[in-house]
Amino acid sequence: MTPRIDIKPGPVLIVDDDVHNLQVTAQTIHQAGYDVLLAQDGLNALEICNSITPGAILLDIMMPHMNGIMVCTRLKQDERFSSVPIIFLSALGEEDMIQTGLSCGGADYVCKPFQSRVLLARLRLHMEQSVLRTLLHEKNKELEEHNRMLQKSEQSLKHALNKLHLLSGITRHDILNKITALNGYMCLIREEVTSEEGIAFVRRAHESIDVIRKQITFTRDYQEMGIHSPGWFDIRNVLEEAFSLLDTGLVVLDIHLDPVECYADPLLPRVFYNLLENSIHHGKHVTRIRVSNEIRDDRYVIIIEDDGCGIPTGEKENIFTRKYFHNSGYGLFLSRNILQITGYAIIENGEPGRSARFEISVPPEYYRPVIIT
Repeated sequence: MTPRIDIKPGPVLIVDDDVHNLQVTAQTIHQAGYDVLLAQDGLNALEICNSITPGAILLDIMMPHMNGIMVCTRLKQDERFSSVPIIFLSALGEEDMIQTGLSCGGADYVCKPFQSRVLLARLRLHMEQSVLRTLLHEKNKELEEHNRMLQKSEQSLKHALNKLHLLSGITRHDILNKITALNGYMCLIREEVTSEEGIAFVRRAHESIDVIRKQITFTRDYQEMGIHSPGWFDIRNVLEEAFSLLDTGLVVLDIHLDPVECYADPLLPRVFYNLLENSIHHGKHVTRIRVSNEIRDDRYVIIIEDDGCGIPTGEKENIFTRKYFHNSGYGLFLSRNILQITGYAIIENGEPGRSARFEISVPPEYYRPVIIT
């Protein structure tokens, strides 16, 4: 059921050259609670409209000097009256004139002699529609202004981010240069140190320098997350490229994937690089990494499983946090955050002592079959 619009409408302008019809119509409209304006010809109606914008117009078609069609045409050429409903009051036999009036901007017509309830029902309907159109127009203007402000804010934010990235990049570069110099000095100190205790201190200093270097590199990777728009990735291609960048030794990558593309952050290749690197470097005796897929509850699940030492039960969630696990650093923490940008989930559910098994769950709308041409 359509809710009633309880907004105070403008006055109803009634235009008719017949004084009796004018009085009857005015009485009907006034008794329904509307304010009324009266005009006995087209010119008089245009003069009234120049000083006040009516909420609706009841317009007789056949009038001397300027008929209702001419009045309607003149009014609809003025933007002020574009949303004002004009209802023609016509006599039987004026069908051609009615059609012309509706085509030049009239909203409706009522045949004379009219029934009061019919006239009032149509009048109220068109006045409510006019109010709704006006409100919609105003809301659209507000939305357009809001969008302009959002675009300005977005431009300002991008400008600020660019400056921040530039500053971060310069700072990171300078710190890494200092770390390189510090590492060199520590090597020189190592040559001068002979005691076992001194050598241990130098080794710990080198380890601390290496941690700092990893942390600085992590800030660079984390900074890039979510900055660029997601895109479609062929998972097989991403895996093969990531594997080619690693020192894999005798480890074999065994891919059993359906031809699928996934929609993800541009850093998705880094995720697979981290997972493969984690198996090769921390799986101890890994010889094979198998990648497969399943469909579960409409989600595409990518399974990466090795034959290494696995992850202890108590550490399965910790490896995705900023805690350290066997010097794995921030790689898996970063990977989970990259995947979460597009609603992916990742868990580790391998068997401790036998294998590490990572499962990446992709939402239904973020994967599609690869089109092979």
